[in-house]
Amino acid sequence: MTFLGGREVGVYAPDSAGADSFWELLSASSGDKDRIGEFAIGTNPGVTEPIGYIALDEKIGGSVHIAIGMNERFGGRNKSNLHLDLVILKPAVWLDDKIILENGEFK
Repeated sequence: MTFLGGREVGVYAPDSAGADSFWELLSASSGDKDRIGEFAIGTNPGVTEPIGYIALDEKIGGSVHIAIGMNERFGGRNKSNLHLDLVILKPAVWLDDKIILENGEFK
């Protein structure tokens, strides 16, 4: 996923069907649907694999949790009919042209 100014501007999926499904979901949603609502880096080494429960999955050590869309329930200002939580395992995270996480490892 690529964000610019806090908004989703690009997505890569290993197969085009995954990317197409993502863009279809955004097209069917309204408001701040493409704006970052949450961002966190998982730091719990005791959680090692996803189990399908987002409250734990988003804390997997070395993972990234990004939510787009509505975040008013969490003190944010994004208004949307969409709140999509995503967990990325072994990600690369760049911040201001500097890599801070690569393949799930802190640099």
